[in-house]
Amino acid sequence: MVKECLGPNEAMIRAMGMLNGVKDKVISRMLSRSKDLILVDTPEQSGVFIHRSEDVKFVNYLKNDLKPMGIVLINLTIHRFPIEASIALLLSLITQLRSDIPVIPVINKSVR
Repeated sequence: MVKECLGPNEAMIRAMGMLNGVKDKVISRMLSRSKDLILVDTPEQSGVFIHRSEDVKFVNYLKNDLKPMGIVLINLTIHRFPIEASIALLLSLITQLRSDIPVIPVINKSVR
């Protein structure tokens, strides 16, 4: 970020571009590990790149050798109102449609 004078969102977009540039190496390393389960964590602001066609490519590369699926965490301490939770569910559906992989929305915290 500092070297290229990028903000957080620009840095994530740049990182996805860099990842696509070394995709074969990354996927080869992933395949050399356990094939039972590989967890790839993305930042909460993954919407920054899930909507860009260029950046969905990495998921498509994964589909050649693996069976990827997504998990979208819905934090009820943030989404306190029904409309907010509904929007979070819709965003998980958008993620599924854009990436063309199964996506499971998961509530990771509850409110009292």
